[in-house]
Amino acid sequence: MIPGIAPKPAAPPVASVPQPRHMFVFGAGFVGRYVSEHLLAQGWQVSGTCTSPAKKRELEMLGVKASVFDATESNSSLQSIHSLQQATHLLISIPPIPGIGDPLLNLNEDLRRILSDGNLEWLCYLSSTSVYGDCGGALVDEDHMVNPKSESAKLRYEAEKGWLNLVNHLNLSAFIFRLGGIYGPGRSALDTLAKSNSLSRRQKLRESKQYTARIHVADIYQAVLASMSTRCPRFPFLMPFLPLQFFVIS
Repeated sequence: MIPGIAPKPAAPPVASVPQPRHMFVFGAGFVGRYVSEHLLAQGWQVSGTCTSPAKKRELEMLGVKASVFDATESNSSLQSIHSLQQATHLLISIPPIPGIGDPLLNLNEDLRRILSDGNLEWLCYLSSTSVYGDCGGALVDEDHMVNPKSESAKLRYEAEKGWLNLVNHLNLSAFIFRLGGIYGPGRSALDTLAKSNSLSRRQKLRESKQYTARIHVADIYQAVLASMSTRCPRFPFLMPFLPLQFFVIS
């Protein structure tokens, strides 16, 4: 090492991309869209759902075969989403709904039949670290006892159990990722500050916290890729692995 010059840091590990297959994304929002764009660039076929015709047009411009799907409607059905049965990989990024729970699991009969008769090999449900409750700044890993307090956290945990129960009847690699606060392009601390007048109540409460769990959307994508090459024993993974000290920018 040359004196006075810091050694070049090692490049971060990058998961290898599996051979192109067909990914279906339930809920192509911030994370779902990021995963979709990057898989498309690797030659994958990508289908997915969104909640409005405007978002459908945006996804189609990227190359995603998109369907408008609102699981809160009483007549919701998966029958019209034909690409779901052709998918080899399924990413679920739709949060539970208060008073309803996981909207997809409420369509259990449709879902079970379509997934059983299709080409599915891999399933991943994106959950939340909220299932652990308030741990008072303690270090938490996957072995930590869940203790959901809020309604949304309780619904998240019920959704985890529901998806694991479903895949127990299917020969799939199944993953649950418990994600901390997600950031990335357009969602940095500076972006949050610029939008401070429109912060949600939950975002404002974070100012009083000393630690927070955050994860970049690119790291979620890398974890998704890595999991595709792994036969999983079907237990949850906590992401990120270490908490970060919370700084208030003002």
